[in-house]
Amino acid sequence: MEIKINAVEVATRLAHRQLIIDFKVKGLKVYEENINEFIGSKYTEQAQAIFDVHYDYYYDKITRNQVYPLREGNSYYTIEDNRIIKSVWDDESIKMYKENPNQVYFKSEEQAIQRWKELNALKCLKSCYDLLVRVENEGMIDYHYTKEEVTKMLNEIEYIRTKNLLKH
Repeated sequence: MEIKINAVEVATRLAHRQLIIDFKVKGLKVYEENINEFIGSKYTEQAQAIFDVHYDYYYDKITRNQVYPLREGNSYYTIEDNRIIKSVWDDESIKMYKENPNQVYFKSEEQAIQRWKELNALKCLKSCYDLLVRVENEGMIDYHYTKEEVTKMLNEIEYIRTKNLLKH
């Protein structure tokens, strides 16, 4: 089982907790004085400086041993703008992974092609479904597809069904 951690959120919570503990022990105020002392308040200058030190420490601890989906030098495939892209895992890949940890990586071209087919089959099915809903709701008079377009969509549905592109 894979567990995903939001390093920024965890480091922020740990740093805040440690800051509160440090300041309670020393009897110092954590927040600037204002009417809403705990709601929407901000740290004092001293508290912010100490928070930053704690945050950097925790963030480094959390991300230092971060596990990535691939190792340096491994080939992988992604689907971007309806195209299959082959890449090699490197430092740039790690930066991209940190920016978008939900990106799907495929270890083989076959896996990427299968998913690409599934995505395109689903798009085709959606446009066919939308057409059928429009025809049902608006009647044949107002639909904006030619007979050839409808035939092509129906043929694509049949192709998807016979080739089993949506297998699980």
